[in-house]
Amino acid sequence: MRKTAICLILLLILGVGYHPLLGNSVGPQISAQNGTNHIDTNELMAEVAKKASDNDIVKRQGLRFWKQITVRDLDKKGRIIERRGIKQGAGLDNEGLGLNPNELLSSSYIFTLKGHEEKNGRVCYIISFEPKPGLPDKGNGYKRVAIRFKGTLWIDVEKLYLVRMEAEMPRETEFSIWWPAGKIYKVNMEVTQSLRPNFDNIVVLDKVTVKIEYRKLFSHYSEEYIHEYTDYKQIQ
Repeated sequence: MRKTAICLILLLILGVGYHPLLGNSVGPQISAQNGTNHIDTNELMAEVAKKASDNDIVKRQGLRFWKQITVRDLDKKGRIIERRGIKQGAGLDNEGLGLNPNELLSSSYIFTLKGHEEKNGRVCYIISFEPKPGLPDKGNGYKRVAIRFKGTLWIDVEKLYLVRMEAEMPRETEFSIWWPAGKIYKVNMEVTQSLRPNFDNIVVLDKVTVKIEYRKLFSHYSEEYIHEYTDYKQIQ
């Protein structure tokens, strides 16, 4: 039962960003006079998504890391119900993803540029996103959650990588799954990433926190999944 929920959460594990071997272009610059009004948000996000995909390839070929997974039962005051660590990365038998995470930066969403601010020591564009109306509500649970996500992205102005994401599948968009035995009520997600100068500016995940509320058969669950990424090593 819990394994199914864990598999659903894996779609949220992003690995997007910028690598200098993939080009030296930088994002549209913020001017004192025009602010962000002159920036085409769709073009900006298309470039972010491309760099994200390219960075994924470099990471898979060149990095190993330690992933610590902690699962908490929020119905029981955050009691830890699972904790495990696993080595991941280049040349290893990695946990698979049910959905290409870069789809969260795709043309399936409406992006709106809200301004800019400093986040985690980087100047970032603030971009809200929500799914386009009329997207087909079909496929596996991964995709059905993804097309319901809305939230905020912080995109590094200079390097065009995702610094932070806050996303939510609101409760009013709940849907049935494991028919007729279950339902996904609500999902919240936070993602943080960082640029690693010691690894040729590869962008890596730091932490992913997901809260999910769901029903399986006649039981209700409210759980938090914390994925922490440490001990990155470059493979020559």
